[in-house]
Formats: sequence, C-alpha cells, structure tokens
Amino acid sequence: MKQNLSGVWQFALDGEKAGLEQEYFLRTAFADTIELPTTTAEAKKGKKSAERQTGYLTEPYHFEGYAWFLRALDIPAQEEGAGKILFFFSMERTRKSSVWVDGSFIGSFDSFYAAHRYELTDKLTPGRHTLVVMIDNTEYVSNGGHMTSPDTQTNWNGILGEILLESAEDAAIEKMWLYPCRKDKKVVVKIQRKSESGLSAAQAEVCCRLTRLSMKEGRDFEHYEPLYTQTAETRRAWIAENKGQDAPYTIETLAVLDRQVYDLPQDTERESIFSIEYPLGADARAWDEYNPYVYELTVRILRGGRVLCERTSHFGLRDFTHRERTLYCNDNEIFLRGTHDGMIFPLTGYAPMDLDSWLRVYGTSKEYGLNHYRYHTCCPPKAAFLAAAYLGMYVQAELAFWGSIYDREEEQCDRKQQDFLLEEGLRALDAFGDLPSFFAMSMGNELWGSREEINRMMGVLKAHDTRHLYTQGSNNHQFVPSVLPNDDFFSGVRFSKYRLFRGSYAMCDAPLGFVQTERPGAYWNYDAMISPEEIAQNTAAKGGTIQIQYGTGIKEVEITDGEEEVIAHVPVIAHEIGQYEFTPDFDEIERYTGVLQPENIKIFRERMEERGLLPYDAENLSA
Repeated sequence: MKQNLSGVWQFALDGEKAGLEQEYFLRTAFADTIELPTTTAEAKKGKKSAERQTGYLTEPYHFEGYAWFLRALDIPAQEEGAGKILFFFSMERTRKSSVWVDGSFIGSFDSFYAAHRYELTDKLTPGRHTLVVMIDNTEYVSNGGHMTSPDTQTNWNGILGEILLESAEDAAIEKMWLYPCRKDKKVVVKIQRKSESGLSAAQAEVCCRLTRLSMKEGRDFEHYEPLYTQTAETRRAWIAENKGQDAPYTIETLAVLDRQVYDLPQDTERESIFSIEYPLGADARAWDEYNPYVYELTVRILRGGRVLCERTSHFGLRDFTHRERTLYCNDNEIFLRGTHDGMIFPLTGYAPMDLDSWLRVYGTSKEYGLNHYRYHTCCPPKAAFLAAAYLGMYVQAELAFWGSIYDREEEQCDRKQQDFLLEEGLRALDAFGDLPSFFAMSMGNELWGSREEINRMMGVLKAHDTRHLYTQGSNNHQFVPSVLPNDDFFSGVRFSKYRLFRGSYAMCDAPLGFVQTERPGAYWNYDAMISPEEIAQNTAAKGGTIQIQYGTGIKEVEITDGEEEVIAHVPVIAHEIGQYEFTPDFDEIERYTGVLQPENIKIFRERMEERGLLPYDAENLSA
C-alpha cells in the first residue's frame, strides 16, 4: 500500500547549517510550512536577493544549506491475522538527505538520480510518529555537472516527484529488473525480495498489458501547455479555477496478456533474488521509434491468495546493437537526430517529474524530426524515460561529472568521488533501465585523465546491465581522442587536429565547420574524416598542456599521449553541433513568470538603451 505524503509539511531553513548541532531532528514542530513537492526557490523561502547574473538566468530566492521538513505520521493498528508490516519512506528526487523518526536517526543517502528510500519498519509502531527530513545541497561528493549548475536547472534544494510511505506485509519487492527477449517473445523478470524473517509458501503473480500512445484528432504537443510546467503558485490557481486542458493524447490498452502465477523458492534469508520467465505470446510486438509499443508489467507476491506487496514497471521488446559504424534497433539501421539537453526549465528551476510535461517536451521535438536526447552530465526522471518510450525517443543519460578521472593509485585520484560516480551509474541503470527508451549511458562530458580507469568504470556498468549501449563520455581528451575497448559508440568532434567531423566549431577549435561556412543542405558527410583511405601523421602535441574551451570559459589541461591516428570501428556521433551566438529577444522577458528571472536579458537591454541602440533592436534581431 502506498500513502502519498505530498502536501503541507512543517519547514525550517538552516543556511548556517546549525540544525544538527542544535538538534532540529528532536523537534516536533517548525515555525514555517511548505507545500511539497517543490523547491525552496519555487516556494519563495528565504530572503530575496537583489543580485543580477549576466552569464545565465537569475534565481532570486537561491538557497544553499540545510532545509528541514517535518510531518506527523499516523500508523493504524494492525489488522487481525496480518503478518509483520514493513514500512519504507521514499523521495523520488532530491539532494543529499538524512531522516529521523521520533528523534531516532534512520540514515543518510546521496544520489542525484535515484529515489532516496529508507526502511522504517522497526520505528513505525501503531500510533503517531514524527518524521523529520533534512536536505543538504552543499559540499557534494561529486561536482554534479548540470544536475546542480546555476546555468541549467540550478542547485535547488527541496523534494520533488513522488513522496511516499509504502507498507507491505511480510515481504517487499526491493528491486525489479525486466530483461526482454525480442526473438523468443518473452521477458525475464528478476526480483530482489526483502522479508522480515524469510518467506515460505509464497507465489508471484505476473500481469501484463500492451499499451500505446495515440494522439487525439486535431491535437498536437507543440501548442499544448501541460499543467505541471507552471510554477507551483500558478498551478494551484489553475486547479482552483479548473483551467487545466484536456491532454491531446490517450494511452490505449491494446491487449491484456494472460495472468501467470509462479511458485516461489522457499527462502529463510531476509533478502533473496529470484527470476521468472513470462511469455508474451506469438503476437508480441517490438518497440522502435516508429512503432513504440510499451508493455506495462505488474508483479504481486501472494500468500494464500493475500497480496503482500506489488511493483509495476514498463518495458519494450527491442535490442540496441552496433556493427562497425552502424547503429541498429531490432536489426534495423538507425540514424540519431539528436539534441543536447541540460534540463533547463525556467518556470520551475528544475526538470518536471510528471509524464504529461515530458510528453509535451518530447512530442514537440518529435514533430521537428528529432529522435535522440543526450543529457549533458545529468539524467532525467522516470517520467521522462516513460514519455520517451511512448513517443519513440532514444534517451542517453550521462554521469554527473565534468573533469578528470584518474587511476586509483594516482595521487590526484579522488576515490570517494569516483566511487560515487560509479555507484550513481548503477543506481540510474537500476532505476530506469527497464524503459525501452534508455538508449545509452555515458561516463561524463569532456573527461580527461586515465583512459584505463574510464574504460574500467564503463565495463562495470556494462557487466551490470546489458540492455543499453555505453560510451566513454562526450568529447573526451578533446585533441587526443581514442576509442576504448568498452565503447559501443564514440562521441566527439575530431580524431586528430584536422580530422574534424562536427558541423560547427568554437573559435578556439577553428577551422569552422560547414554549418557555419556553407549554405544549408544534406550533401555533406564525414566518411573521409572518420575512415580515411590514407593516414597522415598526427600533428597534435604530445605532453605538456593546452587551453581548451570548458563550458563558457577556458581551461588548461594536460595532454597525455594518444594514438597516432584513430580509426573508429564503432558508430561515431558528433558532439554539440549547434553552438551559436544569438541576439536576445527582449519581447521574451515578460514570459519569464516563474522561478528564474531574465536579469541578463534586461541588463543587455539597459546597455543598448544607454548607448542609444535600442531603436535598432528589431533590425538586429531580424538580421
């Protein structure tokens, strides 16, 4: 059973991070309140700052420190004849968290991507209890990439998505993995079960249905404004005034498959893992970008016909493979028409957590012909993977890191950070890996350092989950790249100083690309650059340092020895093609009605006005 804990919580800001020493966790009330899910900035908590940023949008209510959340939990008396009740508290997406019940410390957890889940079984007896949660958005083990950067989704503090208290009788499904087999038309269900003292004479019931998204006649995503892209304040007003729009889509159930019941092995261990095979039938349908058929599968653990616990996930019958320089989905060639995304949502300052909003994001992109999203040093929530599954989009997640990876024995190696990155990758695969849209996992953006250690980390993730493709990172070792043994594809901009395969380049990467110098057209390809008939000697410098573009600035990095020339025998994907200057449109200023404010655009307008150039704005914009 799931109890939704969204709603009003008692709340306290702790910018000085004094709450641990002052034992906030022993309190039974805080002076302020907040309506979850939200962030402190969205709820306008704290002092409003007058600071104005020029490099990115301004967050007036930016807060870094501890945020404390408190609410009472009422646990009903146990039904007569029921077994031991297990309790779990989870927060779908947040920052570093710590949890207390009635002043007793439960634990801490750190993940940007996965839900924070705490077992409260021994603490929640029938009656009233006080749950205290502390969220910390400072001093991360890893720098967080675009999960925390102020120029993308911001370093917010708060709790987003589902906030649940789950209860199960005698047993809980701790984790579940779905491994589809397209050719045999079946799915292997792997379950990690937790029980209070082992569980015997139990069964697993598997129910499955085939679903597909259909658009309503005359509707499109581009002109649809989902309710949950609004700020919390606007959202509540819309709900009160019944201004929500009908969705332009429906999710149809095309087939309900036969229910299957399996006898489970009798275990005396508290935790156990078991697998079962579920046939999908002769008419099972495959998933790809053109026919995105999605299966919804539910597993229930039963004893004597009584449901003890259940879990639902989604999957598709699809295989991602590569042969030489070609990518395949289900043995059919695919061509990625992708975009870079840092999860920038100015109205909220964070990525949406609901299916509706992500259907609009991907639906609009699909209408423009895109089929691929690469998430720069970040990973979207489960709703994004599900929306992408229904629309036939390929999602590439990336570890939240932008820097250097070192051999574990090197003095510069931050083992704690590198262990965290690997664990975060494993958590992302476990949390979202069932979804057929999960195309690939990247080790980070523009990494430097040890190729061997990057390859080892990639290998650990590949061994853990074979359902996806993997790459060492995006544009690693920029001027001296190499293809690593575990690469399923290569993402970069060049194979040597002059073998360039990106359509546009920053000035520090000159010469410029054909997108910048030629008329638009589909006549250009990079075969000669990727696989030249004759190999010239690489003139890139070996050893020493070099200045590279790093984000919006410049960084000096050490050049390690690379291959003399790189010939890729894996697919090659160009990295960040569309990096262009643009002229601000001052008419857009009024559209920023949410958490992030366009102070930078306002400053640019003020500068033009001071110099008497504002009357020429329309002319500059259309030039």
